[in-house]
Amino acid sequence: MKKEMIFEILNKIESDIKFKRKLRAFLIVGIIGFFIISAMTVWLGFKAVNYVASKTNEVDQTLIVQGHVVSCWSKVQSLIGIQVWFEKSPIDNLMDLKVACLENISSSSQNLNIPKNQDNN
Repeated sequence: MKKEMIFEILNKIESDIKFKRKLRAFLIVGIIGFFIISAMTVWLGFKAVNYVASKTNEVDQTLIVQGHVVSCWSKVQSLIGIQVWFEKSPIDNLMDLKVACLENISSSSQNLNIPKNQDNN
């Protein structure tokens, strides 16, 4: 019974040319729409993953840079006192300050692919 109804509907579709054209156009638009929506879904998925990864990377970089700033600041505060300058030579103190403030940041920026000071010429 159900098979006969399906065959009757298919025969009516086959006999009506205008309906066939409309059905074909509808199916083509539906297929194109399906592919566009699928592509947009995949694209949005990649963008979401990229966004989350970039935000996570920024947080990691910020924490590392904050650690270097804190170590540099603590070294600067330790050099404020006069007694430190009498215990070590001024060159040693300045070299320690350079290591605390500049070399740690430059070594971590190489690991994180953070560009050093670059001129925008």
